[in-house]
Amino acid sequence: MFSNLQRTIPTFHTEAVTTDYLIRGRFQPLGGVVAFLNDRSRRFTSFLETELLPLQVDRQMGAIKREEMTLHKNRFILLSFLEEGEVSEIQIMPSYRPVIFYLDHVAVHGDFHVNADAKDNDLLDELKDFYPLTNSSIFPIHPLAAKPTRQVPLCFVNMRYIYAYHVHTG
Repeated sequence: MFSNLQRTIPTFHTEAVTTDYLIRGRFQPLGGVVAFLNDRSRRFTSFLETELLPLQVDRQMGAIKREEMTLHKNRFILLSFLEEGEVSEIQIMPSYRPVIFYLDHVAVHGDFHVNADAKDNDLLDELKDFYPLTNSSIFPIHPLAAKPTRQVPLCFVNMRYIYAYHVHTG
């Protein structure tokens, strides 16, 4: 009776930066991207067609490729979505401000999607772990063995890894 029903879970071409690795692959969230990233009851996620690359230049291991890997999403410093066409379906707040975030390994400049009434010095809260930026530029702050994609249409920064931020006025 139900043999013809198949549920398709969307995937997104992404890069995740952690403290030690750059992970490229197809991110497979269970549900909406924003809700899934901020769901604290689901700590792990699947990446398909995955490549795991060490970031430090002195690491002895090379890239590891697997058809599928399970990753701890709370270890993501930054999760970048690489395909413009894929991100058009992700719903984020329409109001934004140009902001620069300083994280482990990278600085990120982009349009930070936040409540229009939020004060510049109080843009983050404890309700979410991951915050979206569109039209993002990613800048390594020291030499990395694997470099993240420089320009991305959408990325999410993990609040736990933010050292500092400021609104970019020019």
